[in-house]
Amino acid sequence: MTFVMKPSYESTALVSAPTKFLRTVNRVFPPFLLAALLAPSFFWVLQDRTVWPWDSSWYGEVSADLCYRLANLLHRHGLKEWLREMVQAIPMKPPGIVWLGQFFVGIHQIFGSVEASLLVSVLLTQFITLYFIYRIGITLAPKSRLVPLVGVVFAASGQIFIGLSHQFLVEPLQTLAVTWVFLIAVCCHSWSRAKILLHLAAALILGALAKTTTPMYCLAPGLCIMVVFLRRHDKFGFRRELDKWPSRTLLLFSLSLGPLGVLWYEKNFASVMQHVRDATTSSIALDYGYRAPITSKLITWSGLFRMEFLDPYIMWGCALLIVGAILSLIPSRNRGVARQTVALVLALILISAIQIAVVLLVLSSNIMIESRFLLPLLPGAAILVMGLASLVAWRPALVVVIVLCFWQWAKVNHAAFRADELLPHRSAWLSALNRDETRYAEMTRLVQATTTRAYAYNIFAIELPWFNANSASFFAAKNRLSAGIRCYYTSIGYAQKDPRAAMQRIADIQAVFVITLDDSFYTIPPELLFLNQAAVPVLEELRRDPTFTLTPFNSRLGVLVFRRAPNTAPLAPAITSGMLAIPATSGN
Repeated sequence: MTFVMKPSYESTALVSAPTKFLRTVNRVFPPFLLAALLAPSFFWVLQDRTVWPWDSSWYGEVSADLCYRLANLLHRHGLKEWLREMVQAIPMKPPGIVWLGQFFVGIHQIFGSVEASLLVSVLLTQFITLYFIYRIGITLAPKSRLVPLVGVVFAASGQIFIGLSHQFLVEPLQTLAVTWVFLIAVCCHSWSRAKILLHLAAALILGALAKTTTPMYCLAPGLCIMVVFLRRHDKFGFRRELDKWPSRTLLLFSLSLGPLGVLWYEKNFASVMQHVRDATTSSIALDYGYRAPITSKLITWSGLFRMEFLDPYIMWGCALLIVGAILSLIPSRNRGVARQTVALVLALILISAIQIAVVLLVLSSNIMIESRFLLPLLPGAAILVMGLASLVAWRPALVVVIVLCFWQWAKVNHAAFRADELLPHRSAWLSALNRDETRYAEMTRLVQATTTRAYAYNIFAIELPWFNANSASFFAAKNRLSAGIRCYYTSIGYAQKDPRAAMQRIADIQAVFVITLDDSFYTIPPELLFLNQAAVPVLEELRRDPTFTLTPFNSRLGVLVFRRAPNTAPLAPAITSGMLAIPATSGN
């Protein structure tokens, strides 16, 4: 007699327990890994006490102002007024970073400072970017966990990625939008047409709100999406797609931010285009770059690309991947890799390489040299690395590459905490942690001392990364969050050369205070001399002009505060042009 044992619930549970455990690990591991990769940057953000320089302070100032207006306008004047402020808040540059930042300013008590809370928004952006790269890796190599791991650790270990995780700048948000477009390009062959449209609309809106140059970084993947979309003949299926909550969320995102973005561009388009011209081809750009043949500039940009993404160790891992991929594609060594899979991977590698080459050529045709413009190339570079990794048949080679990536990640993060940590080529954006609160405390006291009445204007007569009108305006916006009163700061004019024009500007805006440094404390780096050509002559004029009085201000850093007598205009400076030059100085 044969007995057939029926499976009990207990035995079924025992059999499925390992499977459930592995599924749980697969769900939990990616977020845990991404959080671990960003953990050093999070601790860096909580400890740093650097006074933010120009652009970062401007974005921080507007974020704090929008947060203050949101808290007040919603119960005083209604939602319509707040939305109007959103559209008018920041000209010249798209407002995505400040629209997002305002909500993080409101929770600054949790992180100890407004700066830390704003940088947490950047870290959140970087986290989502790494997650999208992980998703791209899973799609490229569904049966491998090493390939997406290679891509994620490669992306997180670049100097530019780590460095800009510590800066309140727009490039991380722009990189998120570009990575999103690449994800759509990789997945669109298996998505419905409705899903493609919903994701693409949201990604493009985010990119347009992040930075005007975003379309340049999306040309190749965008063309790929368009070809796949046009070749499809299935129904759109919007009703079925909108039954899913992620798709409904994307639709709400597009319908809410899309019209606001259109209104912002309609109001500020002329200013945006003028800023683009100034930053790329005008004489102003010469202060941040140089004119040269495209071939020469291409060498420069290629060197920056290598430094920001591959130095100091990953370039050896990339060499190993190239050799391994070539050997694995030899027919005699190809062990069952499907031709269709190889063709797809090679196509994505080609698309990413073309996109990187196009951007480098466009950057090489412009004057400005600024390595942070390379960060949006991160998804393309990660796809190149993951594509090569998916072709390598010898798995230990991938382990070696992952070890090199982790090694670089540890080395670069260690350098971010120590100024004396030497790297063969250190990125200008990899700032060392600053725990010294001297400058931060002086700027705080200075703003409090010069905020005498609401909406008054004060002027800075010098431009240093930590001591300028933008930095003071950010501190004034932070001060209003608690004090409820706000004054404003401006400069004597961008790269002002004429002290007469500087003094006239002080008179025209009726500045209450003029702020500068004692000349014995001048440590102006050579690259910033063009911003401070009138600093010394204006200081000399302030000292002898009877309409200004030196206000007592206890400073360890040589801060001087001159107060203008009310209802008076400064005297015209009686100095000759030969006395206008500043002696060459150096310092940090």
